[in-house]
This record gives sequence, C-alpha cells and structure tokens, in this order.
Amino acid sequence: MKPKYQYNYLVVDVKKHYNDKVLSVRDYIVKKGTQCEGLNIQYNGKTVLVVDRQSCIDALNNCKNKPIKSKFNATTYRLVDFRFNDEYTNKNQQELI
Repeated sequence: MKPKYQYNYLVVDVKKHYNDKVLSVRDYIVKKGTQCEGLNIQYNGKTVLVVDRQSCIDALNNCKNKPIKSKFNATTYRLVDFRFNDEYTNKNQQELI
C-alpha cells in the first residue's frame, strides 16, 4: 500500500482510540513521519491531530511501551501514544472550515 501525503505530512488512518484521549501509532510509521514534515492523524476520515517532525522525534524517544511481535512476520514494533482532546480538535476543525 502506497503511503498518502497531504501538504507533505504523512496521513495515518487510526481505527481505534483509547479513553477518547489517546491515539496509538506504530513506531515505524512515526519514523516515516520524521522523514517528511510530520503526521496527519485521521480518525473516521477526519483529521484529529497534526504532529510536526520534532514532536514525532520526541514521541519516539519518550516511548515506553513494550515491543509487540507481529502476527505476520518476525518483526516487532512499539505503539507510540499521542494524546488529544476531542472537543478542542473539533472546534479547531470547524474554525478552519
């Protein structure tokens, strides 16, 4: 699958969020975000969080989650957590429109 970009940000579709406050992205995707301007994290087709390059690097350095073994091959990955406030994000999105 070819990665999607929007304004030089890597677009990441997240299927689940935890406690309406945390979005988890795999570490190898966050590393790809550091190679461009950052990450554009989407949930249900709407942008909920835009993370710049430096914040991606900081999130990778501060990640304390245990490695998870992939079901399909022998690789491992970590989940990098990003906190967000859903109410604040929705207000900003409406202001932009």
